[in-house]
Amino acid sequence: MNREDVIRMAKEVGFNWYGQHMDLTGTKDVWKGDIERFAARIAEAERDRCAKIAEDAREDEEYGHAAFRCVQIAQDIRSLES
Repeated sequence: MNREDVIRMAKEVGFNWYGQHMDLTGTKDVWKGDIERFAARIAEAERDRCAKIAEDAREDEEYGHAAFRCVQIAQDIRSLES
């Protein structure tokens, strides 16, 4: 994950560059829930990244059982909650 990814995810949950986010009435302070949503989004992206590594390893496996296990690991990683 790089700087642009973090900025994009911050924008996805409503943050702007000033540590605040916009609502229909103007700006308001960042609330605990905003930070929790942002942290959850980052955790989700990291889980997806780890799961992708497991899925990519499947392609290197010659044996069916090992390839199946890679897919299973990827599914287990994605099912984790933050």
